[in-house]
Amino acid sequence: MSANKQIECPSCALYSDREELVCPYCGYEFPELSTSRKWVAWLMAFLMIWPLSKLIDLLF
Repeated sequence: MSANKQIECPSCALYSDREELVCPYCGYEFPELSTSRKWVAWLMAFLMIWPLSKLIDLLF
């Protein structure tokens, strides 16, 4: 079994194909993965780091 093609079900802890929308063993519906969350996380990280960089420029 390849770890990249398998996903562990949080409900029954059995592995199934990553392409599955529903666990074939217990019926758990896997949430859809979106790329927008990744972009929002990067944006929030930038907005938190940017003021720190300005503060460091003022101090040094």
